[in-house]
Amino acid sequence: MEQVIEEINDRKERECNIIIYNLSEPSSSARTERLSDERALVSTTLQNLNGDCNIEIVKTLRLGSFRPGVCRPVKVTLSNKEVVLRVLRSKNKKSLAPVSISADLTVKQREWI
Repeated sequence: MEQVIEEINDRKERECNIIIYNLSEPSSSARTERLSDERALVSTTLQNLNGDCNIEIVKTLRLGSFRPGVCRPVKVTLSNKEVVLRVLRSKNKKSLAPVSISADLTVKQREWI
């Protein structure tokens, strides 16, 4: 029973997140510039995909440690789960190759796939 409750809580925490793969990393040396460039790149990518300029990005975070020549996935927290669902529905309608987008899945969900 405790594992089910933990799984439900984990899914609830992740419901406003998406993961973007193969998005180029900003090359700025200053941290604030990199974060600003990252947010702008994510915003542009989502607008190109969805055509919606009203997507509010709460937070972006690169997953993993930096390695030259490797694009780390970006965890993006959006304003609400309805926006996440809109983005995930529109990802199959328009190609952003090589960029791909997925939901932020729990460990159990990833095991089931």
